[in-house]
Amino acid sequence: MLGRVEQVPLNRFHFRVAGMLGVGTFFDSFDGLILAVALTATLQALGAPMSVAGVLIAAGYLGQIIGAIGFGFVSERYGRKIAFVVSSGIFGLLSLVAVFAWNVESLMIIRLLQGIGLGAEVPVAAAMFNEFVRAKARGRIVMIYESLFGWGILAASLVGGLLLAVFPPHNAWRYLFLIGGIRC
Repeated sequence: MLGRVEQVPLNRFHFRVAGMLGVGTFFDSFDGLILAVALTATLQALGAPMSVAGVLIAAGYLGQIIGAIGFGFVSERYGRKIAFVVSSGIFGLLSLVAVFAWNVESLMIIRLLQGIGLGAEVPVAAAMFNEFVRAKARGRIVMIYESLFGWGILAASLVGGLLLAVFPPHNAWRYLFLIGGIRC
């Protein structure tokens, strides 16, 4: 199989896989940062003190650790494609659910669960790249793919700043989660 992968020139299939994985990575970084961008507005809207900010943010990272480890096993057992689709669905769907968070505790639980999908997407996508793209082209494609993570962070900052400037802060943070979940 490996010999076959090395002989196949880059084609539409490779670009389609890279595009799917790239969109996932872009929104992975976007979703990972939107809470930090709108943290003050989020806490104020939910009536929570700033002292819970660290725990709220940490909940997402704890979920990411669980997702990275757990979905490694899932991708080995059931395949990378299924693991990628499920993990992307988890974090996209839970981004939409976060729009309706009614208090900081509910948002913490949502972010913990969303983090499972976020944490799973990166290692599964990296493994998929190594399986579908021949070594000669892998460096260029992975470099473009990895740059999408940075673009997602930039987009979260710019879009977050714009939404916080245009809409009332108690709604703007919800719109950020809505944008993060649109890809679902």
